[in-house]
Parts: sequence; structure tokens; C-alpha cells
Amino acid sequence: SDGDVIIHSIIDAILGALSKNDLGFYFPSNDKKLKNIDSTIMLKEIIKKNNFYNNIISNIDITIITETVRLEKHKINIKNSISKILMCPSNKISIKAKTSDGVGIIGKSNAIACWVTIMIYKT
Repeated sequence: SDGDVIIHSIIDAILGALSKNDLGFYFPSNDKKLKNIDSTIMLKEIIKKNNFYNNIISNIDITIITETVRLEKHKINIKNSISKILMCPSNKISIKAKTSDGVGIIGKSNAIACWVTIMIYKT
């Protein structure tokens, strides 16, 4: 896919909250048809396949780990995009940015990481 670390992490968090498989189960990395697929398409497909809109989102906590990319100016746009796709109020979405203080592959600006926790109430 396009490698969108935030959306990929949201997908895995949703699947975890629903006690389902992981992203690779639905979209295997060795499937050449998926090369450069838009991550939002994958997210919408996961939502649809798992009837995710039948749940109520309590909150989504997103932590992005990057060394040099500054996210402060982008947080509101990221929040609004996620809010629109997941059909949840943006005030239920928290976005934090961290660095790895020069340690490891992220610290050398060769990678980015993201952790997402989502709390849902099944209806």
C-alpha cells in the first residue's frame, strides 16, 4: 500500500478492539494488486467487512514517533480526516507526536512509527 503509518495503525487497532485478525490477514503484503493502494480504501473496507459502524467510539489515542517531521501544524487536519472516515467527533481523537531522541532507525530519520489505541462500546 502507500505505507500510511497512521491509517495502518488505526486499522490494526480497530481489528484488535473487535478481536479480529490483523491488517496482513485482509491485505497481504505479498499481494501485488495492493501495491500503492490508498490506505483509506483499506480502512473503509475493514470498517465495512466488520460492521464497525455498529459500535460507539469512546476515544482514539494516536502516538506518532518521528525524529524530524514536525506534526504540530498537521494535527488538526489529521484529526478531521480520521473523524470523517470513522464518523466520530474529532474531540474523541487524541494525537501526540514523539521523537526517539536520536536512537535507532527512527532516531536516524530512516523510519516512522505509530501506536493507536481505540476504545469502543459494542452495540
